[in-house]
Amino acid sequence: MINQTKLSGIIYLENNLMEGVFNEQRLRLLELIASQIAVALENARLYTQLSNQKEQIENLLNLTKEMSKSDSKVAAGIIALSLKQGIKRQMLSKAACQLV
Repeated sequence: MINQTKLSGIIYLENNLMEGVFNEQRLRLLELIASQIAVALENARLYTQLSNQKEQIENLLNLTKEMSKSDSKVAAGIIALSLKQGIKRQMLSKAACQLV
């Protein structure tokens, strides 16, 4: 079976019961069927490859979303810590002014 000049399989037929079973017309039909099988096999291979790539992309997208959520949580924590430190400085500043 050949598809786009690439061999994708071999069909072996044997008939020891009758002579002339594989005449020219039947061989052409078998070649046609074999080429269609080769195309179908290649399509199945490409579909499987595409399906695997789609799954990998979806996994990367989900991972990116999770990382984005984590980054947002980290950023919110940093902001909260900065605000807390700023409030602490203001309170220390006020306390120092009251002592003077």
